[in-house]
Amino acid sequence: TASAYGEETQTLEWGIKEGTYSLVLMNDDGSQGLDLAVSIGVKYPP
Repeated sequence: TASAYGEETQTLEWGIKEGTYSLVLMNDDGSQGLDLAVSIGVKYPP
């Protein structure tokens, strides 16, 4: 598990292992409503 939080730009990095990945974006208090822009990139081979 990897996590990042904050009001400004956040970067989340982790080592790749075989398997399936899920990305969950949510408010830290579980409340509804998000205002965000998402960019996802993959670098392979590491």
